Parts: sequence; structure tokens; C-alpha cells
Amino acid sequence: MSSIPERDAAQAAPGRAPRLGPRDFGDALLCAGAALALALLLAQRTFYKIDGHLYLAHVLDGERSYPRHFLYLPMVFAARDAGAVFGLTLYESARALSALGLAVWTMLVHLASRTLGLTRGAALAATASAATLPSVVFFATVVEVHGPFLAFAGLAALAAAALAARPGAGRAAVFGAACALAFGAHSTGALLPALFLPLLLLYPHRPLRAGMVPAVVTALVLGAGVLAAPHLAAALGLHVDPAHAAEFATDRAGTNLAGWWRYRATLVQEWLVPMLPLSVLAPLALVRRTLRAQAGWLLVAAAVYLFTAVMVLGGEDERGAYLLPFAWPLALLAVRALPRGAVVVVVFVQLGFAIAAVRRHEDLDRTRGHAEGARALAGGDAIALLVGDELDLQAYLLWLPEAERVPLFELARLPAEAAPAAATRLREHVDDLLRRDRAVLVSDAACARITAFPAVTPCGEALRAALATYDGERSRHPGFAGVRLRPR
Repeated sequence: MSSIPERDAAQAAPGRAPRLGPRDFGDALLCAGAALALALLLAQRTFYKIDGHLYLAHVLDGERSYPRHFLYLPMVFAARDAGAVFGLTLYESARALSALGLAVWTMLVHLASRTLGLTRGAALAATASAATLPSVVFFATVVEVHGPFLAFAGLAALAAAALAARPGAGRAAVFGAACALAFGAHSTGALLPALFLPLLLLYPHRPLRAGMVPAVVTALVLGAGVLAAPHLAAALGLHVDPAHAAEFATDRAGTNLAGWWRYRATLVQEWLVPMLPLSVLAPLALVRRTLRAQAGWLLVAAAVYLFTAVMVLGGEDERGAYLLPFAWPLALLAVRALPRGAVVVVVFVQLGFAIAAVRRHEDLDRTRGHAEGARALAGGDAIALLVGDELDLQAYLLWLPEAERVPLFELARLPAEAAPAAATRLREHVDDLLRRDRAVLVSDAACARITAFPAVTPCGEALRAALATYDGERSRHPGFAGVRLRPR
């Protein structure tokens, strides 16, 4: 690995932490604005897997509680209300929340970099790198919990930097509280001490014993925060179960940890590809004595995170979602290991990878055709969509926000003894919609899903029989397989 020019090395190396001034905050705000603009410019009009639209379904139903990542839904409700002022749909508001997460992350890691003692130029370079990793940009452009989580990870990063600049039990307690808050946004917040606490020993270099008391205080405060979460959430009217995250992981751990291929797949899918090109920098940096401790810390922390990812995901590709907070420590290593010009090149390479990942994912979307077919079948009439399948829900949220949603799947999930009442309720609702000249649409996928698993949807057959009492005008559009209900 090439040597660092003396001037760049001095700028990027740990030093005495400066007092943050107006220029630092101004730089941080400019970086945040640039990150927000990037995320909004690349904003995707599609969902990532299944979590995003299911979270929004909770919002549609007025449900603010979720047993884990329990701060996300209240944030989406707030984003929905704020977005409505500007005419944004629920989906657009939730997506903007992810973009805002990147902006806050960018602002806070810049301040954290300056707090660690990096010069203005080195801090700006580290911030640009931390904001443009492919996985970071990707989750800032979709509706997912990981985008807003970045803001909380950034707060923990700033608290860790303050602790490294001036170690003490008080600052360790603040760092522990920041990690506990991050745990509320996503359960991996509990792992942040493994990633950020070693900064105390590296900025500047300190003996291992210097980290013992801060580590204990951090663990105690974090543990207390996790245990107190249900009581604090209850005061806000939320139901929270902090043990749910652990149960979710351990229930699948035996199977997931058994297959060797899962470790290999997780290493590639969660680390090497989504963190390119910085993911290859850490192992290469081990050959340099001056970088060995910092690179070694990152690899050990990555092993902890990747083991957790194997345990929870079992080899499923999540595009580095669980490892997003590594973007900043990797960027800190980059500004120490590489000349400034090389870091600029890295930023543009990362950005290219990020844009490619976003566009490639957006091209997979099937919801636009579903919505276009629904509109064609409606023939200009106001649409009422019976939502019984994920594709229905996604198309409604993305392209048909003006439609009237009929929650077919939720009706099908009622207990079996409620089937007659559910069928009557559905017929009355459909009759009312038809009287109001609505185009009542139901997809074949919705009818199939509500009857495919009777244990999950006990009322499905009764609802399907109720729908069979209407005539159906079949769609001729290839994007929408389904019918428009007509009075018989």
C-alpha cells in the first residue's frame, strides 16, 4: 500500500480535538443538505422486499406499535403529517424520512470527525465517503427502517467521538444512552458499542485499560435503557417488547448458524459488495503497522455484526442493512490510509456503485403495470381497490393513493366464527361503493391469497364466496390480472 504524503497524514491522523466552531456547524449543514439532495434525487419509486409496505399498512390502520424497532412507526406518523402539509403521499413522506436519516447522519458524522481531531479537509473527505457508500445511499432512497436509523447511529457516533476526545464516566453514560436510543430505532443499535467504543483507544492511541471504565458504564446505561424501553414506550401509548428482537434472532439461530454457505454468502452480500470499495481496504490496511490497530478493530467489529447477520438472516441478502454504521469508521480509515486525491476518487467510485444499485433495484418493480391496468379497467371512474395481496398494497401506496382502499386481507384474518359477519360487511361495503359509482377492483392474486392458507385467513372462503355474488368484468391489460365487480 502506498505511503501517505506527510501533509495528508498529519491532517488525517488523530490529534487534539478542536473546539467546534460556527464554521464546523456550517460545514455540517452543507454536507447534510448535499446528502439530502442526493437521496431525494435518487429516490426510488418501488418497495424493498416486504417490510416497507407492511409498516405503511400499520400506519393506514392507525397502528403505532411494533414490538421491535419501535421508534420507526411513530416517526412515520410524524412524517406523514408533516408531508401532508406539502401535498406528499404517505409513501413519499416515509421515503423522505429515510432521506432525512441520511442527512442527519452526514451532519453528525462530520461533527464527530472534527471532534476526533481531524482537520477540516480530512473531516469533509471522511464525511463524503461515509455518506456515499452504496448501501448507505440505497437505504436512504427507499421506505425502510434502516434509513431513519442512520440518524440515531450518527448521534451515537458523535457521542463516541466526544467520549474519545475527553474520556469520562459522564460521557460514557451519554454514549450508552445514545446507543439505547438507537436500539429503539433498530435493534442493531445494541451492537454500536462494539463498533464505536474502540475510538476511545485510537483517537488518540491509549492503553487498553483506559477503555475499561467507559465500557462498563456504557454497558450498564445501554442495558438499563433497553430494560426501561417498555415503560417509557407505555407512557407514549406504545406497546414494546425488547425481548422480541432477541427471540426473533434466537428462534432461527440453530438452523441459520449450521450452514457454512450462509457465512460465505453473508460476507459477500452484507460486507464486500454493499461497502465497496472500502470493504477491501480494512484487510489490506493490516499490512501497515500504523493502521493495523484501526483496521483490526474494524474487522473484529465486522465479525460480530456478520455473525449476528448470519444468525438472523441465514444467508438472505439484505444489502448491508445491518452494517450501515460501518460507513463512518471505514471512512476514517480511508482518510488515514489514502492520499486525499485517492479519497475523492473513492467517493466518486462509491457513488457510481450506489447509483447502479438503486437503478437496478428500481427496474425490478412490477407495481406500475399493476396500477396502469387497474386504471385502464376503471375507465376513468374513481377506483376502490380490494387490497388482498402485497402487489395490491404496493401499487396502492406507490401509484394509486387517490383510490379507496378496502382491506380485504385484514377481513380474511378475522376468526372463523366471524366469517358470516365479515362476508356481510364486505357485501355491504361493495354495494355502497357501487352505488357511489366506484370502480370496485379485485385482483386474482388477492382472491388466491385470502384462501391459500386457511389457518392464516379463516374467513377467506366466505369472503371469496361473497365476491362471487357479483358479475366480473375481466381486465384486458397485461399488468392487472383481475376483475371489476358489477351488480348482478
